[in-house]
Amino acid sequence: MKGMMLVTLLLFVVSGLHAFSSGPPPYVCDNMTPNHPGSGQTAANPYTLTFSKSTYGPNEEIQVTLSGSQNFKGFLIQPRKEGTTSTTTYGKITPDDNVNTANPCTDGKTALGHKNDADRSSASFRWTAPGSDVGNIVFLFTVVKSQTVYWVKQESATLTFDSSQPTQQPTAAPPTTPSTEPPLQDSINADPGCGTTLSCFPSSCTTNCDYLVMWREEGTSEVEFTLKRKIQADNYYIAIGFSNDLQMGDDSVSMCVTMDGVVNVQSSYNNKGIRQNLVLDIVSIVS
Repeated sequence: MKGMMLVTLLLFVVSGLHAFSSGPPPYVCDNMTPNHPGSGQTAANPYTLTFSKSTYGPNEEIQVTLSGSQNFKGFLIQPRKEGTTSTTTYGKITPDDNVNTANPCTDGKTALGHKNDADRSSASFRWTAPGSDVGNIVFLFTVVKSQTVYWVKQESATLTFDSSQPTQQPTAAPPTTPSTEPPLQDSINADPGCGTTLSCFPSSCTTNCDYLVMWREEGTSEVEFTLKRKIQADNYYIAIGFSNDLQMGDDSVSMCVTMDGVVNVQSSYNNKGIRQNLVLDIVSIVS
């Protein structure tokens, strides 16, 4: 290949939320902080979470609604224990709208976020409480009105445990048909052609790699890239950036983003000076 191409891999090693119109990426599920221009608003929050009742019993289902005096584009909501810094979540969330909302978090976290950046006036879901008293519960929520106007980690009213409530049996899941889909990729080995017919990164890994990037020249004007990464959940992404220097910004980026079984292959652009991806093109494939 003539000239020099600098390649930067973007994996789950950075904190903060890039401007993903397809929803919050899993790596922001702990701090719930968008990495948009500016910082979170300190003015009064125009959005609130309302509950169908103020207490919870074992396995009880409670309706929750996020709404406000202004429309919003994005959000992330998590039920946590009141008065702690722990990121542990409690109970189960069932969205009322499976098309526009989903759980973006992995590692068993309970959460709900947006799946697109359409204007919305509200978002609602059902929260199923834990099967026993886990203490007072609050819902933390981040709401994005626009690229530069957002409120971070706001706190709902408190839900307290009601010991007089009888234990309710969790709703049984419908029977499932065994999947004929291939299993998720859990082992990545370097191609035998690495170092000869292929260029590979990282060159030091040959078996059970966490990720692998391979490329080869196709003729005199094209380069074919293959990106692989180990996955342990349905929601993940891997991205590669092309730059003329060693700094992120003013770069072309190609990404593979999977959210709830929908695979998006995206081309985007890293704006210079702010950590934000401008999505230029998306091709979706339902897996």
